[in-house]
Amino acid sequence: MEAQISQALEKDRKGERFSLIDPPQLPERPHSPNRAGILVLGLVLSLGGGVASAAMLEGLDHSVRNSRALAALLQVPVLAVIPYMETHEQKLHKRRAAAMIAISSVAALIVAVLLVHYFWIPLDVLWFRAWRKLNTYVPETASVWIQLLAATMRMPWIA
Repeated sequence: MEAQISQALEKDRKGERFSLIDPPQLPERPHSPNRAGILVLGLVLSLGGGVASAAMLEGLDHSVRNSRALAALLQVPVLAVIPYMETHEQKLHKRRAAAMIAISSVAALIVAVLLVHYFWIPLDVLWFRAWRKLNTYVPETASVWIQLLAATMRMPWIA
C-alpha cells in the first residue's frame, strides 16, 4: 500500500516543472566584514593605546631630568651643573640612527605603495580617481591636469 502511494507521488511530481524566473545575482560588495571599518578602528585603538601607555609611563617616571627639577625636589638651590658633552662616537651613532630611520621610512613607504598597488587598486587607477575627485572641487585646474596627464601617458580612453 505504501509503495503504491509513494509511486503515485513520484508520478505526480514528474509532471511538476520549476522554472527560474529571476536568477540570483552575486553581491557587488561583501556584506560583512567591513574591512575599512576594522582597519580604522584598529588604527584608532592602537594610537589611543600608544598614547595612553606613554602617558602612564611618563606619570610613573619619577626621575630627575634637569637642575630645576633637582632644586624643586631638594628645595635647595643648585650650586653647579656639569654640562653633558657628546663624544665623537656618540655623534656618529646618532647620525647613523637618524639615517637608518630615514632609510626605513622610505622603504616602508615604498612597501606600502606596492601593497596598495597589488592588493587594493592599481596606482594609475587610484591616481585618476583622485584627480577626478579633485575635479569636482576645482574643475578648471583639475581638468587641465587630467588632460595633460592623459596625453603624456598616452591613455586615449581618458582624454
